[in-house]
Amino acid sequence: MVILTPAFPEDESETQWIPFLQLMVKALKKNFPALNIIVLSVFYPHKASAYTWNGMQVVSFGAKHKNKFRRVVFWRKIWKQLNIVRRKQNIAGLFSIWCGECAFIGKWFGKRYSIKHYTWICGQDALKSNRWVSFIRPRSDQLAAMSPFLINEFYKNHGIKPGHIIPNAIDPSSFPRVDSKEKDIDIFGAGSLVPLKQYDIFTEVIASIRDSFPTLKAFHCGDGEQKKGIETLIKKLALEKNLVLSGEQRHEQ
Repeated sequence: MVILTPAFPEDESETQWIPFLQLMVKALKKNFPALNIIVLSVFYPHKASAYTWNGMQVVSFGAKHKNKFRRVVFWRKIWKQLNIVRRKQNIAGLFSIWCGECAFIGKWFGKRYSIKHYTWICGQDALKSNRWVSFIRPRSDQLAAMSPFLINEFYKNHGIKPGHIIPNAIDPSSFPRVDSKEKDIDIFGAGSLVPLKQYDIFTEVIASIRDSFPTLKAFHCGDGEQKKGIETLIKKLALEKNLVLSGEQRHEQ
């Protein structure tokens, strides 16, 4: 089985990097140990390499889209790698993460060689602004969404109703046993401090709730370009005692 994704951890220590995808791949391997899983990662890691991750083969391309010509060059490299895998092994299926560039390559490679291809819709790719959908032209049975909300959103925006759900999940065995039942975090946020995540709104919501619950304790895990801006907003709203930015943390932590 070949998984096509824009990004994948560079090594096993990067547990905070796309944890939902890591957990899904690990679950596949755990439930189907005889299945040979190969991951092709387009943009991250930033360097082209081949390595092993939790016993699975990963090939990264380190793609950087500076212009349309370079984009086509990387498409050819990925297509070539898919052909190398196809000649050596029987590919049972192709699975693309997000309905975007990876799904575009996977869809047409699968069609060319009669290989089943599925796409996992995970968020922003359900929006109307996703122009890749018109190039991919997926069928309903070729799409899996992360939630019923995304099924409805994708159908509303693109007129195609995903036929499957693969929910986001956690692996309880990844976390240490906690004997204490004391709850010392009221609100928790985890994610990159980038404009897309809108943690400025998160901070303002904390401030509005704090007015009714003065002892409110909120924590955020993550880092990003907006960190200084959020810190300034915390001071402006006098939330120093209520909201803690704890920085990037390992998934287990």
